Amino acid sequence: MNSLNKVIFKNSHRRDNENKSIVNKALTVFIFFIIFGTISTIMGVASYYLTTELIKVNQAPAFINIVLLILINLVINYYVKKNQIRLYRKIF
Repeated sequence: MNSLNKVIFKNSHRRDNENKSIVNKALTVFIFFIIFGTISTIMGVASYYLTTELIKVNQAPAFINIVLLILINLVINYYVKKNQIRLYRKIF
């Protein structure tokens, strides 16, 4: 089992030492900007609609509470998953 884990971890690492052409690097950056732009646009539109709906019911400050709850949830989930991975690596 230990040797299987070594093979899986060895094959899962990115190989950055390969020679990449300028076109591949440019396409990678272009795709990153498309994905980042799409996510940013979706978050901006969702935030705008959420705040306008909260303003209608006089609960605009609740937007900050919602964002903080989402951030706290993400941080807790991140650390739980990180510790699960550490525990898994210790066992095997």
